[in-house]
Amino acid sequence: MGILSDKQLKKLCKPPRYVIEREIAIVKNDEDGNAYRDIITTKEFTDVDFEDQEKADKYIEKNQQTSKGVMTVVRELIEQEILSTKPLIYPFYKELVIEKLNISTGLPEKIIPYGLDSFIYNIRLSSEFMIYKNTRGELADPKNFDPEDYTPYNGSKCIIPPDCFCVAQSVEIFNIPSVITGIVTGNKMISRAGIECMTSFISSNHNGKLLLEFMNNTSVPAVLYAGEGAAQAMFFRSDITQI
Repeated sequence: MGILSDKQLKKLCKPPRYVIEREIAIVKNDEDGNAYRDIITTKEFTDVDFEDQEKADKYIEKNQQTSKGVMTVVRELIEQEILSTKPLIYPFYKELVIEKLNISTGLPEKIIPYGLDSFIYNIRLSSEFMIYKNTRGELADPKNFDPEDYTPYNGSKCIIPPDCFCVAQSVEIFNIPSVITGIVTGNKMISRAGIECMTSFISSNHNGKLLLEFMNNTSVPAVLYAGEGAAQAMFFRSDITQI
């Protein structure tokens, strides 16, 4: 079992950039045995740098000579196509993002970092939260949670009351292969504010966003920011390929 390095994470998270669509003519027979021509479209994902015109021309020329198809479109992948290639993390930032542009002032603004750090990926929060408030003082039973104890909230900031917790969702989508697993812990900046991110695992074969739990351990309200970092993940690859 070994920790995935920055280089390995970048490789696993990098989807193909372009898609090549080709039209291929196929001769078929109808029920009466009459031949007719049908056109099907195929897609091929590639990392060829089509911004380099010389490379693009050579690639197109080679494929037109060796393929029965006719190249029709070369374009960048759309989000749905990127997700179909199952990158480990999407969207993925290959460097740590520590500030954003304030639209009102036009100046950079400090944020809680997200993106790739040394051996760690900092996860962002989406704007959807569920705040737990057991105001009736009843028993908190993990086998029988009352949905009324959770208050849904959608916004750029989530205020967690004192000694309460909330459930949040990651912005990122994770596609974890069978030989990889991950561990999620809290971000240092939110920990210093008394907010604890419950340690959890990302199991192998997980596909989708993560649900994260945060506890306000202070006696005053605490805030989480949507679109900014809040948790960090470290990934491990098993040496065992078959069990």
